[in-house]
Amino acid sequence: MADIKFSDMCFGCGPRNPIGLHLKIKHEEWAAEADWLVTENYVSYDKTMHGGIFAALADEIMGHVTPDRREVVVTARLEIDYLAAAHVGDMLHCAAKMTSLGNRSIRTEAVISAGDKILARARGVYVRMP
Repeated sequence: MADIKFSDMCFGCGPRNPIGLHLKIKHEEWAAEADWLVTENYVSYDKTMHGGIFAALADEIMGHVTPDRREVVVTARLEIDYLAAAHVGDMLHCAAKMTSLGNRSIRTEAVISAGDKILARARGVYVRMP
């Protein structure tokens, strides 16, 4: 069975989505990571990245953490702690890992950082689709 084919128009990782994040996600066993540059397209005010983009980054990277790359999962719960702002020009590192595996659910954690500074921490629950 082949890996999941995500849509080319996915907001998080779709290469053809003109307003998407275009994340190039690296997968490891029960983990995923990506780097992303903050641009003016994703600000709320004063060259500060919109908080919803933090949530989208966390959701996308955690949604790619599956023990079997052939499984489709959907977000059941997303929590995020905003610790510091990101600004235009910041290169963000997004990293996620699985924390527990249930019959239908996968629990994950993510960290979004810029250099050595952690900007946000997130937790998610993802449910396997039949």
